[in-house]
Amino acid sequence: MTLVDLISQANSIFGFAVLLVTTAAGLVIWIRKSMKAVATEVSKAVLASMAAMDVRIDVVEAASTDQTKKLETVERAVANLGARMQTAETTISALPTSKDIHQLALAMTRIEGDIGKLDERLKPIGAIATRLQEFQLENGAQK
Repeated sequence: MTLVDLISQANSIFGFAVLLVTTAAGLVIWIRKSMKAVATEVSKAVLASMAAMDVRIDVVEAASTDQTKKLETVERAVANLGARMQTAETTISALPTSKDIHQLALAMTRIEGDIGKLDERLKPIGAIATRLQEFQLENGAQK
């Protein structure tokens, strides 16, 4: 191989390398431009999504506040019902049982019997009082 052939081959290799570098540079420039457009579109989409998420977060926070208020109302109602139930339980525990009512009925029956006996015993005393009154009226009329 001669020096001219060697220079010719080196020139060909160098030309091919320059072609590769130029192609790569063009490709990098094209990719950067494409990526810049894509990045811009992605940024716009991300910003729009974030704005939509902010709106949704506001809606959720408002709903959460409403739910908190409703929960507080329910808690107050449950506390009120608890107090009322405790009052009812206290009242019910103070009421007489069926055994107490049965004993009361038996006691009333015994009292009725005792009053009946007392009535029978008081009839002669009433008769005596009537006779004494008539006697005094007769003695008072004679004077």
